[in-house]
Amino acid sequence: MQHRPGLASPILFLFVFFLAGGVLSAAEPDARLPELARSGDRAGVASLLAAGDVDVDSPGVDGTTALHWAAYADDADLARLLLDAGADPNAENRNGATPLALACTNANPALIEGLLEAGADPSLAPNGEPPILGCARTGRVAALRTLLRYGASVDAADTWRGQTALMWAAAEDHAPILNVLLENGAAVDTPSTGGFNALMFAVRQDAHDAARLLIAAGADVNVHLPGARRAAQPAVPGPSLLSMAVTNGHYTMAAVLLEAGADPDARDARGNSILHNLVQRRSPQRHLANQFVDSYGVDPTQLDSLELMRMLVDRGADPNARTEPTPIRHERWTDEGIFSAGRPYMDNGVNLGGATPYILAAQGADVEAMRALTALGADPRLATYANNTAVMMASGVGHIEGSRRFRPEEDALEAVKLALTSGVDVNASNANGQTALHGAVYRAANTIIGHLVGAGARTDFEDELDRSALDLAEQGFNQIASVIRRDSAAALLRSLGAVATPDGRTVPADQR
Repeated sequence: MQHRPGLASPILFLFVFFLAGGVLSAAEPDARLPELARSGDRAGVASLLAAGDVDVDSPGVDGTTALHWAAYADDADLARLLLDAGADPNAENRNGATPLALACTNANPALIEGLLEAGADPSLAPNGEPPILGCARTGRVAALRTLLRYGASVDAADTWRGQTALMWAAAEDHAPILNVLLENGAAVDTPSTGGFNALMFAVRQDAHDAARLLIAAGADVNVHLPGARRAAQPAVPGPSLLSMAVTNGHYTMAAVLLEAGADPDARDARGNSILHNLVQRRSPQRHLANQFVDSYGVDPTQLDSLELMRMLVDRGADPNARTEPTPIRHERWTDEGIFSAGRPYMDNGVNLGGATPYILAAQGADVEAMRALTALGADPRLATYANNTAVMMASGVGHIEGSRRFRPEEDALEAVKLALTSGVDVNASNANGQTALHGAVYRAANTIIGHLVGAGARTDFEDELDRSALDLAEQGFNQIASVIRRDSAAALLRSLGAVATPDGRTVPADQR
């Protein structure tokens, strides 16, 4: 076989290399000094340095030097020993950490100043995080002042999120740190790369002291959060700071913002006002992830939600604010006897375009909020643009089987009674032809069915799929990928005089 030049040479090279025990590899670092420093053995370090046969900056396998370990352990004496021997205060390990950055995690002013006196760069951030951010997180004022005195930039930001020391201090509610940063001219409204500024972090974390300091320093209380971005479309403005406070249940923070001039009637892209947010926050569904708030939205550490509701209206919030319109969807049967869209929308949701806070309170059977809103000027008779009334919403129009966001039937019954006594028409029908009786069937609320019929509800009204409330109960409705029937509701309706659609049809005769 003809010899092919170049093939055998690398193999031979590797063979000789391994036989020689790897003599051609890079020399292993002398890790004796960093290992002694890691164990806190000052005497061993001093002895090794005195012998003069070791490089004071010799790193371990990960690039960590003895000075790194001294800073990490907050050992100022060991650090001084190493610095006096000429250790590099700007050495970087494999992760880009410097001794100064590690010292800032402990925020020992003496150690930090020692490193800075020896030439540590207060702005060096090989790992992307300037040392001042670490000092701000600890809440140690003396350490922060030391960094600033040696020239650290008060507005230095990390390279991956654009977050500053002011943002960290705000999120941690470190008021003394905030004071120092603000005294040194920290920019108040500068946003991170994600669009959050310091006050947004304070509001999200319910950091009251931080929020008050930032507001006093001129932070804009009416700024909106970053909105959703979609390809080839402009960004939609997000909710206001006040909205964020309310939706997170931070009612005391909301009062702080209101007192500072926050717009009480600010809207999001869907037209939801702060009052809408507040009513929705009181809904049980909003508290499933918050074990500290009970099912009625009461948190003893926060301002009472109904008191906040009064504050909002007193400062100009519209108690009859409406959400943005939502296109009305109409249903039909196909020739095959199935819905044109699979499951009918009306059996699986409700059109809330134009909903008022009172409508949302009725949907959640929040009788306390309904009463409070009425006292504040809300009109209970207003319906959504699809003509969903408070009685329909309380009865169960839009109810989803198994949903935990609805309060018990007895609460819903009280909401129905309250809405009816406020003048809402018991026989009103929405754009899909459904009435409160249809809603009570969805909810399987026999007490509500009985009360509605007793209040004059007609049992013969049919929706646009030709279903009366009795048809809906007997034939069932398609929800959660299955047909749900209400046998007890059907029996009750029949006992109250309801009559099924002729022939019990589920499809109009001309479609069969």
